[in-house]
Amino acid sequence: MGLFSDKNANRSAHGNEVIEAIADYSRAVQEHGSQSFEAKAASLIADEKGMEFERRYLNRH
Repeated sequence: MGLFSDKNANRSAHGNEVIEAIADYSRAVQEHGSQSFEAKAASLIADEKGMEFERRYLNRH
């Protein structure tokens, strides 16, 4: 399988991290409200993970 499959596995794993970060944000909003510290922190984490995914795998800078 080699490099190509490793690259796809890495992209998939990183994509899952992004999805988990978005789910964490959603839970924080439900539990604490959209203006809470928890929701704002989760939002920043999700944004950063999403931007990193774009930089790595979608060649956006």
